[in-house]
Amino acid sequence: MELYDLCTKYDVLLLEEHWLLPNELSCLNNIHPDFLAFGQSAVDLANGILVGRDPMVGQLSCIVSLLVTVLLDYIQLIIE
Repeated sequence: MELYDLCTKYDVLLLEEHWLLPNELSCLNNIHPDFLAFGQSAVDLANGILVGRDPMVGQLSCIVSLLVTVLLDYIQLIIE
């Protein structure tokens, strides 16, 4: 499923492991007109070499995504 289609189906999307460069993050705001994107690049360009983040950061990101998902499910239960 394309990201645009997911945006039409869901109110919130969490993307991981996108590997966009810092100067490419703005393209996330062009996926769907009704969505506002916030992103962080896992790539460090400080030395002119493409280097990813420490794997622990990715694991922490997964935990945060899981917590947000559980929180959104809980909010949905309250609304219904």
